[in-house]
Amino acid sequence: MGCLKLSYYPTTELKIISDRKVLTYNKTEINNRSSYLFGFNGKEKINEQYGEGNAYDFGARMYDPRICRWQAVDLKAGKLPDQSPYSFSYNAPIIYKDPDGKYPIIVITGEVTGYTISRVYGYGSQVSAIVVPTYRAIIYDVANDGTKTVMGYYNVTRDGWTSFGSNNSTTHLVNLSTEPIGNETTVKANKYNSSTSGKTVQLNNFSAARKPENDTYDDGTPIDSEIRRSDPDVARNVQIHAGGFYENNGVPRIAGTYGCFGVVDGSQVASTVSQAAAFLKKAEQVIAKGTDVPTDVIQPSNQKILDIYSDIDKAKSNAKNRGESDTQTRVTIQKRDYSKEKNVPNSTN
Repeated sequence: MGCLKLSYYPTTELKIISDRKVLTYNKTEINNRSSYLFGFNGKEKINEQYGEGNAYDFGARMYDPRICRWQAVDLKAGKLPDQSPYSFSYNAPIIYKDPDGKYPIIVITGEVTGYTISRVYGYGSQVSAIVVPTYRAIIYDVANDGTKTVMGYYNVTRDGWTSFGSNNSTTHLVNLSTEPIGNETTVKANKYNSSTSGKTVQLNNFSAARKPENDTYDDGTPIDSEIRRSDPDVARNVQIHAGGFYENNGVPRIAGTYGCFGVVDGSQVASTVSQAAAFLKKAEQVIAKGTDVPTDVIQPSNQKILDIYSDIDKAKSNAKNRGESDTQTRVTIQKRDYSKEKNVPNSTN
């Protein structure tokens, strides 16, 4: 059955007996071991076979931290021809974590992919939209045996810039984004059709880093109830929805957020902040005057949320075909560097 028999003698030694060999440790050796049994990514060290800290058991494969490589190829290596079958986490272990030799189905990373625009909500704002970074999101089909298949890559916004007041020249913005506690947070989620946001991926309530704890806007006016959390440590009603330019019943809109994630069409992602200024100018016009978006150049983001739906459905169908019972969508939000507040020049439009 692959089980181990443990015999512990308090004054002498611990013996681990398997069908292959007997490993014996005396009590002093156990108490004086140089490090904890679990190490990188929380995985068990296989010290007896490979030496102290030289290998970790990820379930699907063994990992060698000395060379930052797996000791076997990825079973789904053919699905990622641009990646080495021996690499770990796309050679970016700070950005990507591999908890069980596999991934949750949606990972929102801290990797910046470009820049786009987001609407500014809030109080007394003289700024209608702002340039924000986009981040890589990856959807995976994850099997119980640890194999994974990339279903799609997406660009998402993570910032929730909200006006807390303006003076004659600048607007004070506070970032009400939803951030993980520690390096990352994983939460269950479901597809959801919102009357206001359209099709979304709705995350379950989860523990999250606290937002800026302002009780009032800059002039002392109480903060709107939809901005403040009833429990400052719990994120509620967080969604993945269409971001940037999108359409609502054929009417062009600009998406903003108090802490959700906006998936953005690639045509709206610029390489630099200065290049994204063209999007910002158009966004301000859409908000102020209701002008149309030039769809020959910029595609609305509505299709991207439908693409996410399709990727989720395909992954669930694959799981069912494999006979797996757990097809619950999960979202992992990873840590990133970001600004919590800033003052920006007022719009000229």
